[in-house]
Amino acid sequence: MMKTQRKVLVALTLMTAGLLSACSPEDGSSAVKTVTATVSAAPTSAEESRPAPTASPAGAAPTSEAPTVSFSMPNEVGKGLQEAQDDVQAKSGNPLFVTGSDDATGAGRAQVLDRNWKVCSQSVAPGTAINEDTRISFGAVKLTENCPS
Repeated sequence: MMKTQRKVLVALTLMTAGLLSACSPEDGSSAVKTVTATVSAAPTSAEESRPAPTASPAGAAPTSEAPTVSFSMPNEVGKGLQEAQDDVQAKSGNPLFVTGSDDATGAGRAQVLDRNWKVCSQSVAPGTAINEDTRISFGAVKLTENCPS
């Protein structure tokens, strides 16, 4: 462990111990203890040095939003439900991209094991440009069943 990391770890440990003792005074009083810690760690080598962030150019508005990921919705009808979900995640470049599903027969069954279901319909048409805020839902039936017409 590097010297700087060790200092930070020790400081965090001391801060945690201080906070825990402040939460539960042993004498039963309601006194609050204040714990203050200062951590300053200078880089130990040129490799650890990082340039400071630069200011925005004059007149440029600061941006606080991350860029929006956009992709074309693939055709998932006929694929396994798990495969369709994996495909949307891969195409979106976001492993946390969430899709929904429901029982296409209308029986209200839950898709507990997605690998046992196949996609009959999708709420977003293939080729539609979508982003991470788009809600996608698949209508599915068990692998041994036919899709409703």
